[in-house]
Amino acid sequence: MKIISTTTRGVGKNRNIGLLYATEDIVLLADDDIIYKNDYSFVVEEAFENLKDADVIIFQMQFMKDGEIY
Repeated sequence: MKIISTTTRGVGKNRNIGLLYATEDIVLLADDDIIYKNDYSFVVEEAFENLKDADVIIFQMQFMKDGEIY
């Protein structure tokens, strides 16, 4: 795993920075306030295994505010 942290603002710019540093098959783009489920790596790997032609997979996320999941 490689973590790239920048102060660069903008989704597009940071996506491109992530892709520039990519050395593996899967790149995960995320903000610093995301909390991952324990099995997230399995879920991501399984999704790419099941969708072999996919270049990008967007996962549905749950949001938490004040302890409530939305």
